[in-house]
Amino acid sequence: MALYNSVKHITSTILIILINIFLVEATFTNVTSTKKKSSSLCVENEKKALLSFKHDLVDPLNMLASWVANGDDCCKWTGIVCDNTTGHVEQLLLANHLYDQNGALSGKVNPSLLNLSYLTHLDPSYNNFGGTQIPSFFGSLTSLKYLNLTQAGFEGKIPHQLGNLSSLSYLILQSNYEDVYNPGDLYVDNLHWLSSLSLVEYLEMKANFSAATDWLLSINKLPSLLELHLSLCELRNIHPISHVNFSSLEVLDISENDFQSSLIPNWIFNLTGLVHLDLGRSYCQGSLPNCSKSLPSLKYVDLSQSNLNSLPDWFFNLKNMVHLTLSDNAFDASIMCHFHNMTFLKDLDLSGNYFSSTTPSCVYSYHSLEYLSLRFNDLHGDISSAIENLTSLANLDLSHNALEGKIPVSMGNLCNLQIIWLNNNKLKGEISEVLESSFGCDPKRLTVLNLDENFFSGELREDIIEKFQNLRVLCLKGNMLSGPIPASIGKLSALGYLSIGGNQFNGSLPESIGSLSSLNTLHIFDNLLEGNVSEIHFVNLTKLIEFYASGNSLMLSVKPDWIPPFRISTLDLRYWSLGPQFPRWLKSQNNFRHMDLSQTGISDPIPAWFWNLSTSFSYLNLSHNQINGRVPDMHFNSIIPSMIYLSSNKFEGPLPQISSFVAELDLSRNNLSGDW
Repeated sequence: MALYNSVKHITSTILIILINIFLVEATFTNVTSTKKKSSSLCVENEKKALLSFKHDLVDPLNMLASWVANGDDCCKWTGIVCDNTTGHVEQLLLANHLYDQNGALSGKVNPSLLNLSYLTHLDPSYNNFGGTQIPSFFGSLTSLKYLNLTQAGFEGKIPHQLGNLSSLSYLILQSNYEDVYNPGDLYVDNLHWLSSLSLVEYLEMKANFSAATDWLLSINKLPSLLELHLSLCELRNIHPISHVNFSSLEVLDISENDFQSSLIPNWIFNLTGLVHLDLGRSYCQGSLPNCSKSLPSLKYVDLSQSNLNSLPDWFFNLKNMVHLTLSDNAFDASIMCHFHNMTFLKDLDLSGNYFSSTTPSCVYSYHSLEYLSLRFNDLHGDISSAIENLTSLANLDLSHNALEGKIPVSMGNLCNLQIIWLNNNKLKGEISEVLESSFGCDPKRLTVLNLDENFFSGELREDIIEKFQNLRVLCLKGNMLSGPIPASIGKLSALGYLSIGGNQFNGSLPESIGSLSSLNTLHIFDNLLEGNVSEIHFVNLTKLIEFYASGNSLMLSVKPDWIPPFRISTLDLRYWSLGPQFPRWLKSQNNFRHMDLSQTGISDPIPAWFWNLSTSFSYLNLSHNQINGRVPDMHFNSIIPSMIYLSSNKFEGPLPQISSFVAELDLSRNNLSGDW
């Protein structure tokens, strides 16, 4: 699923940039405003305030190099926009648009900003202020109209003083969250302060709202609101309201919360100007009302995981619909034939409804579709040749079904296809013939091709595979492919993910693999490959982070002082010939999470440096070798509990001490003594 999510088609919502388009011309990298270029020097006390602000910042990339005391005009400094008449600083735009924490500003936010009394825009987003609380003095910057604190490293309680920003029209407050399903450490105890922001038109927050049980009552006091984004806020209920004050709302996103005790609220359907509605993955109960009013402006709807099994008739007459997601509900197969009136529909996701049927012919009449997902629906039977009617299709996902037979040659007429997911079905055919006929209209357009876990057979022809020059993802795992891996695969210069494990490929691993400079994931496990693998096979693999190659008869033949060009986190070379010496090249790797070097003929003691490579192993397997020496104490601190397998070696000495992070440890069939 990680691979699927990394390339899954997502239609863009109304973007932040559309509300403040001028920000494109005022970025952190070099902000100079043509619209508000100052004809007068900046105000001296504001210049001093900016220098004091800079003094307390850590600037690893020296992005604020232009901020110098002897500079003539602070209005020309990076990130500064001034009024073109008075010279007062109006915008402080320090967003880290590189999205790289190594270059992020950090340190302390100096209250000298209070001297910028004409400041209307403040944007320090994507920097790292080290888990400090949002400064309460921000609430005294009363001229602010725009405040963007997206992932700026702030944590703790959102200060109520922000409610003093009565001129604010645009507010974003987001935690720094690594896990997209975790709202992070920013939280509110209530939202009463929010009701004072009567001019707010755009509100986006990602924080813990679990204590704000009356959140909607506060939101309902924002009559100017046009966009509301509260995804991943740990909301638990939708409070009933008798009258909606934000009646001009165009975008409502309360997705990925937990409304299992709440019905889909009826007030939503009084928002006649609503364009974008996202209730996805919020587990609402009930059904859409069968009301006379509809939402004629709706273009984007996500009702995934909403426990729905039917929709009212008016819904299917939403003629402006462009993007519709109804995945992971309980619809039956008949719903697939109800979208004829949605003549502008481009994206349709009906995955995860388990239709348990053949694919209705009506599906192939939706000529405007650019994205169609029917995965996880227990569809069976053949893929109809009528699929050629979906002439606009760019992204097709029929994975995880029970489709069988051959892919129709007519699919080769879909010349706009870029992404194809047909994995985990029962499809068959000779692989080179399939690639040439079914995907041959414009192979250069394809970026993702996933045919994993089917019954394709035959050899990959050199002249066929090289035609797919722009493939970023190629998945052929778990079929019955045979013959050599074609050397022409090295010509797929954009390839980042290659999965051909679980087949019957034989012969040697082609050296051309080493030309794939974009490759980050390589799976060649459980084939019949043999022979030597040398430095040449890895010469340009600087981005490689995951290499699964177990279950082959390969020998790694590299110089003792070889330093790989990559920094790998997952390595599985089980059954390779690596020994008898312990591989010294591992010393250059310090990012391991998963390593399997079992049954690789190693008989050396494990060198001391090996245990310093990583303290975050989630999986380590060195079993079934002839490794001798002592087992050191294990002080792993992996977020995921560690599993360590050192059995069937020649270790001796006392049992090691182990940390509480080690969940599973196998030291059996060694010569260890003592007890814990």
